[in-house]
Formats: sequence, structure tokens, C-alpha cells
Amino acid sequence: AAPGEWAALARHYASQPKGTAAPDAAPAERLQAGQSIAERGVPNNYVPACLSCHGVDPRNPVFPKLEGQHAAYLEAQLLLFRSGTRGGTHFSHLMANAAKGLSDEDIRAASAYFASQPPAPGPDP
Repeated sequence: AAPGEWAALARHYASQPKGTAAPDAAPAERLQAGQSIAERGVPNNYVPACLSCHGVDPRNPVFPKLEGQHAAYLEAQLLLFRSGTRGGTHFSHLMANAAKGLSDEDIRAASAYFASQPPAPGPDP
């Protein structure tokens, strides 16, 4: 690479707006189910609403923003929490307990819903 090309390339990508990726496509029924889990949880399985922690303002900075994240990434994290192999902060036990009550379809639905949402404004934690 010629001198300065890497810096020019870095400037180009750094100048791109956040959240320009197209949301992952999902059937409307899955998005509706995911919205229900996000807003109301799965009470019969003792799963709280995702937004009760991840959507409050002000949000605990160790609780990540979920809106606009890729569905496959969110699914993988929830599966790891459910299996008990995902750690993190001293709050990770909360997610491990919540994820135990999520079926595979619940995980797909919640992940698809959050992937379909525009990224939340403000700085990332």
C-alpha cells in the first residue's frame, strides 16, 4: 500500500454513520413474538422483560444496548447464557437465570426483534 492509503481508508470508514447495516429479515410473527418477550418477558417461565433492564433510562452501563445488534450475535449470546457458559460482569447471573426460561424459538424471536430495531442513540457502554 502506498503511504497514507491506510490512514485514508481508516478515515473513510470512521466517517460512516453508525447503524447503516440493513436489519436482519425475519417473519412478522417472529418479530411480534420477540416484541412481546422484549416488553413483557415470558412470565410463565420466570423470564423478565428484556427492556426492564436493557431499555430503562438511565440504563445501568454494564447492560448493553440490544437494538440494532445482529440477530445471530444475540442468539449466540443467549444460548451461551442459557447453557451457563457465558460470563461477563457480576450481573451475568441475571442473564443466565433469565435465559434458562427461553426456548430456542423465544431466543430467535427476541434476537430478531432487537436486530430489526434502529440502534439506540447515545454512546455505547
